[in-house]
Amino acid sequence: MWEIFIDKLDSIDKHIMLLLNYDGGYLQDCFWQFMSSRILWVVPSLLFIIYVFKHFNHSVAIGMIIAMVVTVALCDQVSSSVLKPFFARLRPSHATELEGLLHLVNGYRGGQYGFVSSHAANSFGAVSLASLIIHRRWTTGFLITLALCVCYSRVYLGVHYPADVLCGGILGVLIGFCVYHAMRYTFNMTKRTKLRLALTICVFVVSNNNVTAEELNDSIPVVNQPDQPSPKVESKLDKFSSSRLYQMTYVGVPLVAAGLIVKSEDDHFRSLRNDYMPKFRNHTDDYMQFAPAAVMLGLKTAGVEGRSSWSRMLVSDAFSAMLMGGVVNTLKTTTHVTRPDGSNEHSFPSGHTATAFMTATMLSKEYGHKSPWISIGAYTTATATGLMRMANNKHWLSDVLTGAGIGILTTEMGYWIGDLIFKNKGINHSATTDFQLDGGMGNPSFASLYVGLNVPLSRYDIDENNTFRTSSGSSVGLEGAYFFNPYLGIGGRFTVSNTALIVNGDKAEENSFDAVSLCGGSYLSYPLSQRWAIGSKLLCGFVHYPRLELSNVTVGTRNGVCFGSGLSCSFKANNNYGIRFFIDYNLQPSHNKASGEWMNTLACGASFALLL
Repeated sequence: MWEIFIDKLDSIDKHIMLLLNYDGGYLQDCFWQFMSSRILWVVPSLLFIIYVFKHFNHSVAIGMIIAMVVTVALCDQVSSSVLKPFFARLRPSHATELEGLLHLVNGYRGGQYGFVSSHAANSFGAVSLASLIIHRRWTTGFLITLALCVCYSRVYLGVHYPADVLCGGILGVLIGFCVYHAMRYTFNMTKRTKLRLALTICVFVVSNNNVTAEELNDSIPVVNQPDQPSPKVESKLDKFSSSRLYQMTYVGVPLVAAGLIVKSEDDHFRSLRNDYMPKFRNHTDDYMQFAPAAVMLGLKTAGVEGRSSWSRMLVSDAFSAMLMGGVVNTLKTTTHVTRPDGSNEHSFPSGHTATAFMTATMLSKEYGHKSPWISIGAYTTATATGLMRMANNKHWLSDVLTGAGIGILTTEMGYWIGDLIFKNKGINHSATTDFQLDGGMGNPSFASLYVGLNVPLSRYDIDENNTFRTSSGSSVGLEGAYFFNPYLGIGGRFTVSNTALIVNGDKAEENSFDAVSLCGGSYLSYPLSQRWAIGSKLLCGFVHYPRLELSNVTVGTRNGVCFGSGLSCSFKANNNYGIRFFIDYNLQPSHNKASGEWMNTLACGASFALLL
């Protein structure tokens, strides 16, 4: 009877496994591989260490860190060295009855036995202990969500049954609960008892502290908050966008998101490179990535006072470099994206670009307050590095965008950790002043780098016998405007666009449809708050079509008049920099002079702006 019951549970477990395991495509494969990797816990571990040292005396903090190490070690050893060999249950990736039915990512199968899941035990053990120490509802909810994602990642990757992760999670919770109460008991012991215990079990025990049970229960002291918000914060929108979290992520997160979004459009952006610089080869980018760091160290060595002291700067930069290197190398080894030139499978994300934007952000943080041109020069160098990686045929656009976002985000995180460690020591220039505004939006004049995706709205006749349509494509260029007041200005836009062609409904052409345009006209803006504004424009200009050679027809070059309009949403990060999200409508003449049709396209994207 017992064996029948176990067999029934095993059958149900396998059925649920087949329901939860599926092929989610490239992006989900990468995401769940990352959720299953050790690098996921680097940042939470650092934050936990910083938290306990900030809110407890050093002896108690060390004890809590030791307790966390003991929890994870117990969870890992009990699950992998005791329970897995004892139950000897094969992983689903090794089960012959499931062969060919599971989605396995990059051939990863794991070890032979899977009950219980060490990932689940370790995750829930650490989360349980951290939650009992921190006692914050939102923190606990976030940590449990993270642990659940780790558990599901093992099912998605096909290396654990649902029962493996369920029982592993229960094991982790039990061990975390036991270690927590053992830690509390240790903190409440007398010094004589502690010494006797230390001599008995030969384990270092944290001593010389006065923590009581009541203090441990109320583990987070009340932080004094100002009674009133800053007078400059006039709306909830500005209050959110003025926060440190938003300022740390408002550029990096959109860059990473854009990199993932344009992944399917990489071929179109590469076509621009192949059309205009197919034989470009230059290794300057190998050195340019370090140029901002060299400038920063040079200024520091020359005695120019920066944001931080030597020790504070080096610690912040070290954390930034460790985080950046860990994230980039983990993604390179797990995503297996082939480079455009086919040299290897470590294309995503671009390490050169991540390094360049990391060092540019370091230089901007340390010396950007001296002059906005320091930051402009740093990020121009970083952008040039990313563009050269694409020009050298070493990276896709998605690699470069994601690498840039990772470089900025990890540096922001590194400096945030440095600020928590050093507090007010060794700081010469407050970071908060970098985000302050003088007079709100003001006149929103700008110069920006324009990057967008083209969406075709219709098909067009080449001649009486041939019709073509374009797939989605890409546009890159420059855009800027000078505003006379907060509402009205004049400006222009220069873009180079590229789209793939499909002729007569079924044949994709090797050649692509290119267009170079230069437009000018009026720009409108309406401020919503101190940092946010919506805008529009009405443009007229010149468009040039290069010679187009198709399989059965050749269309010569043509010049014509084009029109454009669009909507935008602008965010002013500080007095010098901002970001614009746009949807532009473009009306252009047909490539063929014999056709009287007009071409209608939408361009959606973002531009990173220098505010003038």
